[in-house]
This record gives sequence, structure tokens and C-alpha cells, in this order.
Amino acid sequence: GGDLYDVIPLADDSLLVYVADVSDKGVPAALIMAALSTKIRSEAQVQSEVGKLLESVNKSMYSLTSEEGFFATIALARYWPANGKMQLALGGHLPPLLIVDGDIGTLPQLQGMSLGITPDVHYETKEISLSSGESILFFTDGVVEAENENKDLFGNERLAAYISSAKGPPWGKGLLDSVSKWRGDLSPNDDLTILEIWRD
Repeated sequence: GGDLYDVIPLADDSLLVYVADVSDKGVPAALIMAALSTKIRSEAQVQSEVGKLLESVNKSMYSLTSEEGFFATIALARYWPANGKMQLALGGHLPPLLIVDGDIGTLPQLQGMSLGITPDVHYETKEISLSSGESILFFTDGVVEAENENKDLFGNERLAAYISSAKGPPWGKGLLDSVSKWRGDLSPNDDLTILEIWRD
């Protein structure tokens, strides 16, 4: 498939985490994802800021895929579990959800182009802090674009309604169950990936 996620422990006890989605399926998407994963892991050892990391990864992605027209979206974070600090950067991807007291909180505005479209792109780095009981949920569009037998989408409103009615953290497992129930007996119409970080 075209989805990818990873959790990479770093030397300062932080974690680099991301969810990404390549604009294709099958073997070509899998090969691009393998190259993207390798590049992110290598850059994680030398780039301390997530925005700079994405700039470097984007240049490599462009060199690799521009002639074929592939691109990838990504939501990436660096998280320090000891104090809850988190750096965030976005490359054309759905923004993650900050969940505070069972409600969707407000994240700083994140901007950034999908990876592989053009070589020189600036990616903003924004910083937040997770407090005890708070969660941040990364996901691919397979969540909101999941279809039921009537071709209706799960959508953002159902996602928000699930968060407000469920108990957590964590929320990710219950969200996956809710999407599966919505889909019923239909086969998935897209890859679906959820990655969640929460503080106890």
C-alpha cells in the first residue's frame, strides 16, 4: 500500500514519529515508501529540527520521483516524553488532532507542500506541549474517506463526534473500530493508518 508510519528513538531520548501517504498503490508506492523511510531515518540522525528534516527529505524525494509524477504527504513530529514537548511539521498531509479533555483542541497553523513536487520548499516547525491526559492523533485520509455500502464517507463530522463521545486516551483503537463498523462488510477502499501519542 501507499501508507507508512514509523517511530524512531533518538539519542536525546526524544522520538521522531510520522505518518505518510504516497500518491499511488502497489509495488511502485511500496518502493517509494521504502526509499522515503530510509531517508527519514538517516536524516533523523543529523537534523534536530523537523522542518529542516523535511526540507532535506523533500529534495531527495524530488530527485527520485519527479519524472514519474509521484509525491507523498506527511505529518511529522519530534516528541520528548519526559516533558511533553513536541515539534510538528506538515507536508501536504491532514493535520493531526490535538485531543484535550475529550474535545478537539487547536494546533498552531501548519503549512508545507507535499514531498516531491518541487525541490526547494520551506517547511515550518511549530512547537506544542502535551499535558497529562492529552493526546495527539496522526492519521491518513483512509479514516475520513472510508466508505459505507451507500458510498457515504465517514468524514470529519463523524470523526469529531467519535472523539467527543468516546473515553480516552487512547482514542486511536476505538476510532479504528468505529471506522470498521461504519464500513460494514465492505473491503477497505483505501489504506488507513492511525498513530497516537498521549501522556499519562
